[in-house]
Amino acid sequence: MGFVHPSSGRTVFHLATSVSIPLFEAELAAFAQAVAASPSKQIVLVLDRAGWHRTQRLRVPDHVVARQEGLLPPARLQNCS
Repeated sequence: MGFVHPSSGRTVFHLATSVSIPLFEAELAAFAQAVAASPSKQIVLVLDRAGWHRTQRLRVPDHVVARQEGLLPPARLQNCS
């Protein structure tokens, strides 16, 4: 999983052997804490259409807004060997 700041290009990546809603929620919470999301620092995330991003059960941390306006296709893992 990864996060990229659009203007600076700064990235944060975490490697995982699987994906799930609970794992994604934990990653969102850790990211929100790492970037100090707050009432005065709202974070907007643009997500692809992966299933665990679209579920109504996904709990997004306070002061983080997750957007899916069809801007990105579903992520597909590719063999990089």
